[in-house]
Formats: sequence, structure tokens, C-alpha cells
Amino acid sequence: MTQTTNLTPTTSPQTQPARKFRNFANLDHQCRFLYGRTQRHSTGKEPDSETGLYYFGARYLDPKTSRWLSGDPAMAEYVPSAPVSEEARKRNGSLPGMGGVFNYVNLHVYHYAGNNPVKYTDPDGNADSFPQNATEAVQWANRSGNSVTLLISRVRMGENSFFSAGIPAEGPCLFMAYLGIAQTYAKKNLLPAQVNELYNDSNLYTYIGAAPGNTIIRTTLEKLGVDTSNLDIRVDKSPNCTVAEGAFATIRGVGRRDNPGSTSGHYQEGNNKGDFKWDAFDGTNDPGSKVGEIRNVFITTKPLTED
Repeated sequence: MTQTTNLTPTTSPQTQPARKFRNFANLDHQCRFLYGRTQRHSTGKEPDSETGLYYFGARYLDPKTSRWLSGDPAMAEYVPSAPVSEEARKRNGSLPGMGGVFNYVNLHVYHYAGNNPVKYTDPDGNADSFPQNATEAVQWANRSGNSVTLLISRVRMGENSFFSAGIPAEGPCLFMAYLGIAQTYAKKNLLPAQVNELYNDSNLYTYIGAAPGNTIIRTTLEKLGVDTSNLDIRVDKSPNCTVAEGAFATIRGVGRRDNPGSTSGHYQEGNNKGDFKWDAFDGTNDPGSKVGEIRNVFITTKPLTED
């Protein structure tokens, strides 16, 4: 028995992954109609119910062919400048798209994610590579608007992480947890430079401790461009580790990872049910952590008053 396949022999390292992905994309496209479910793209985008196309902001993607319907809007940026100045030569050395026109993949202006969707994603139709640093990662996540991507790309404590902004690994966990809640509310992440500005603000954080949580959250929201003039922000410590009704989020007081069995010494962001959401240490939860404290965070809109 001869096994058939849609793949054709090629010497191009880019062609085979693209062909494979087109087959899977087409299968997803068919399953969406077969089972009557909305199939989200890997970047969180939903298809148009009438056309089946995914809108990414800069252009539309056809899932049956894994191709954009319009050319790459960054094509002009791929072309190097005349090397008449130091600035031009510096730009030519770091062209977008991992090499600009010198990366032959970019010459196909309709490809998705560099013809390598297993490794790369394009959240808005403008990019095709992994971020090169924490700032690019945050910008990439903010463009995508995907809640999972936003959570993964947040700036963390420590100096050795890809998502580091130079914030010490010891000390500011409560401060960072409040920043996390503000980012969750705004549905947008702080850039590393913005995290450093907030951390170095002596009105918000010193080696002695952090400012009141509502002050940190309000200042962070304003840094993220949120109008807080009509917001009522309150943080209440629960006397018996219970989550209050109507809370937007929680602060979870848990034991340090180097002290198994303890219930204090570290703080995490929790959701409105008191469950783990994010830890500024490395983004994950220690399976052995025990909650010894709950702080309920309320962010509500003030009622309108008549003039």
C-alpha cells in the first residue's frame, strides 16, 4: 500500500513546514463548520462568521491557505538605506523581519509568520519573529491583546530572566503583585522602563515597604493610560482568608519557596476567587505553596452624580 501525502519534495527549509501548516489550517477551517464551533486562531483571534477570515488589525488571514490577503505593510522598511551616514549604516545592520530583503522569506509578502507558524506568531499582521528583548515582548503582547500572552510577557523580578527589568528577586513581591492587578484591569502590560520608574518612585516603594495598595494600583493604571478619576479602588485585608463578594482580584500571601510549609513571606496576584493568577518571581505558582493571607482588591466605577 502506498501512502500518499500533499507534501512535495523540496530543498527549501521553509516550504515543508508551511505546507504542513496549511493542511492543518484547512482542517481547522473545515472542523469549524462541521462542529458548529468558533475556532480561535493560536493568537486568540476569532474568524469572521461570514467569510471565515481572521482579522489581525493590519490585514486579513485566510486559514485555508495560511496566507495574508494583502501584502506586508512593512515591506518598505525591509529595504536598506543608502549607507551615507552612521545612522543609516546602523539601521541597515538591524533591518526588521530578521534581515529585511536579505532574508529571502520576506520577499514573499503574503506569508504568515515567516512560513514557520510552529515557532513564530504574528499577533497583528506586522511582525513575524520572536521578540528580541523584554521591551519587544511587552509591545508584542500589548498588540495581540491576548490574555495568556499578556500574562506570560509581564516583567518579573530578578536579573537573569528574559522578562527582567532589573527589579531585585528579593523584596518587592507585594509591590509587583499590585502592579499585576493593575495590568490585569487595564488589559495591557507595563514596559520594563515603566516598571523601573514605578519601582524607583519613593512614594510607592522603599526598602522599608510598599505604599498602600490602592495608591500603587491607581498610579500604575494612570501609567498605563487608564483614566482613574471615576474609579474607586480599595484594598481590604481579610481576617480569615476569605474572598469578599464583588472583589476584582486578590493578593495571596503564601510561604516562601525556600521555606516549605510556611504560609507567609511572599505575595502573589490572585483572581476574584482567590485562586492563583500570577507570581512576579517567575510567573508560576509553587505547587506546595499554602495561602496564609488574603487581601481583597476592589476596583469599581463611582456612580454618576447629577450636576
